[in-house]
Amino acid sequence: MAGSFQYNSVDNAVGKLSKIQEYLDLGYSTALEIALDIEESNSTGESSPEVENLKKVTLEYAQMEQELNQWLNAAEMTKAAFQKEYKNVKDHSVPSIEDILMSKLNETDTTENDLQKHPKAKEFIKQVWNVNHGGQPLPTDQNETIDSDIIIAQASEESIICPLTQKQMVEPVRSKKCQHSYEKAGIIHHIRARQNRVRCPVAGCAHYVVEADLEPNSSLAFRIKRLQRKQ
Repeated sequence: MAGSFQYNSVDNAVGKLSKIQEYLDLGYSTALEIALDIEESNSTGESSPEVENLKKVTLEYAQMEQELNQWLNAAEMTKAAFQKEYKNVKDHSVPSIEDILMSKLNETDTTENDLQKHPKAKEFIKQVWNVNHGGQPLPTDQNETIDSDIIIAQASEESIICPLTQKQMVEPVRSKKCQHSYEKAGIIHHIRARQNRVRCPVAGCAHYVVEADLEPNSSLAFRIKRLQRKQ
């Protein structure tokens, strides 16, 4: 069936596009690791040109991630349209998959967000600053307001101890619902042993966790590996 065939082609494309995020995460981590190594040997108190260049690279990755998410959203909208309107069509009345995709792409939000406020950019700034200024607030222009997310991040560093196993995490994953992190093997075993749905093990959290809501916490994994390397 024409509709079903084209639907499957979009589904396959989404899977391939999703893999690109893994390469972006690797790029983020590599740029940050190099920047931290440079900053550890920097005794001037000023940001080095090399670190500034790596920050620009991080912003370029953030731009690519925004564009990737735009295409993924358009592809998901195209899948939804096929599922609703064309999946069981048997004749040649199904419109071109490219036409539908481009139409949905035009419907997605193309507003350019401030890349400086991208989570990975903020993480880069915070981590580099903490190398030689741990515990000190990030500098800010007197006429500007410090981003509230950065204030929160400075006030509470994410724990490297799994709330479930009470051991240092090796492969941390994060809940998309409550943003709490756990050791992957521990939380998956916990979920599967309890009918595939459990309350978040963080004290006071009312959210429930299912396996489909878990995603890798690459920034926390990077910090754990770096701490282990220094031990």
